[in-house]
Amino acid sequence: MKVCILFLAFGLFLTNGVLAGEEISDDKKHEISLNATTFIKDFLTFNNSTVSLLNPYLLNYKYYFGKSAIRTGIGFDFSSSKTSDINDFELKSRIHSIDYRIGMEWKNRLANRWMLFYGFDVIYNRNKSTVITDNGFDVTTDLEMSNGIGTGPVLGIMFLISERIRIYAESSIYYIHADTKDETLFESFPEFDIKNTGSSDDLNLNLPTSVFFAITF
Repeated sequence: MKVCILFLAFGLFLTNGVLAGEEISDDKKHEISLNATTFIKDFLTFNNSTVSLLNPYLLNYKYYFGKSAIRTGIGFDFSSSKTSDINDFELKSRIHSIDYRIGMEWKNRLANRWMLFYGFDVIYNRNKSTVITDNGFDVTTDLEMSNGIGTGPVLGIMFLISERIRIYAESSIYYIHADTKDETLFESFPEFDIKNTGSSDDLNLNLPTSVFFAITF
């Protein structure tokens, strides 16, 4: 929430300060925004939260027609690591994920530079984790995979710095159904392989802890 508080404080400062009284039009058709939270996280403390708990959509695009807009967003993450020791123990890990959303939104002007927007999204996410362990006796591969689809409402607030530059924060509640698959595979003893499938249904609340910087044209 500190990001949201900083965002509001920054907007109020500009509204009552250097930008007071300036009229801002809002007639651009296209908007591209970047989730800038990862760039400012080193300057703020998120109460032990990590980047993975923030809004996952790194790059976003909106097409406006009147007070309505079609909105899309995409985000991705990838990490890889490898450790070993003198006892021939080796551990490799790879994690990747992708998130995508598309939806509709509507906007209402609250003041000269402040806008409220609301809407809904349809979302898709895919996650895969692979851990390969070589203990010198056998090689074990642990796989965790999930594919999720869902939908839910979105509510946000936006501050117009200029006719082309704006910042905003948003909150959402998404219902997500995910199909999951877990496998443990033994290279030397495949008869002991373990394979499980399942599903889950979750209601995820995303607080407005991310700040997006947007450019319109």
